[in-house]
Amino acid sequence: MAAGDGYCRSPPAKLISSAGQALLVGEDAQIEDDLIAAGYSLETERGSTVGGELLYGGYQALVAGNMEENISGGVTAFELGGEVAGNVNVEVDRGGAQPAGGQFAPGPPSYTFLHRLWSSGERESGGFP
Repeated sequence: MAAGDGYCRSPPAKLISSAGQALLVGEDAQIEDDLIAAGYSLETERGSTVGGELLYGGYQALVAGNMEENISGGVTAFELGGEVAGNVNVEVDRGGAQPAGGQFAPGPPSYTFLHRLWSSGERESGGFP
């Protein structure tokens, strides 16, 4: 994955690395190895599985899926609702800056980054800048 908003569903992904505003790992997502992410928000839904390590640095993380190894990271807001087979080592800095919208708010922060992946067909037809 690249910068921007992301969403992971099935089929199983081998490894996910992401930097962007928000990453949602859907309820049926199966990540076979590590999930490494940085951004404003990370959410793993109940029913999702990360087969390796979860390493996250960002503003907030809601981990409701199952983690088969360790969770590590640094955040301002953290909620754990899933099962973790390894250790949880997350530094939570509640004294950090509060972006617009507050903790686990449905709206994005005051900035927006849009990212689009272009298909090879669009490139060949001149449809991309």
